[in-house]
Amino acid sequence: MNEQRTDWVYFLNLTAKVPSHFFHLDAFIKPHGLSMIPMGLNDLLSFTNSGDDCHIFIFINSLARKNYFNKRVRKILKYLIKKHGVHIYILSSFDNTSDRYIYGKSGKYHFTRLPVGLNAYATALATAIRKKDEGLNKWPGAKRRVNLYGEKL
Repeated sequence: MNEQRTDWVYFLNLTAKVPSHFFHLDAFIKPHGLSMIPMGLNDLLSFTNSGDDCHIFIFINSLARKNYFNKRVRKILKYLIKKHGVHIYILSSFDNTSDRYIYGKSGKYHFTRLPVGLNAYATALATAIRKKDEGLNKWPGAKRRVNLYGEKL
């Protein structure tokens, strides 16, 4: 796992079993050249210590998953967004799982409310991931202003 794979989207599993909607979403995202890989919270922590950029997808559609997310996962994700190159994509029917007002400007946090069609969401997710990987949203200009002589202002 040391090598960065841009065609993988990591599905953070919030329960003991892999849910059935994982397979449906994986089937919808495969035509876009992406694959979903299920992982638990411990796997996520060990993987992100390598420092590679990665895309993590979280699906919250039940009260038990929402409670688990808010108690155990949310603080860890806040840390990963700040310190590592992790891009978070959350699909949830609960608005109180959203931190978009804090991390929305960073470009690393994407929240979508349910209900939404899986095919349309898979297309939007693949488009957003490709834009991030290809750097289409980056400003091509300089980071600092300089004068004609090359001195920083």
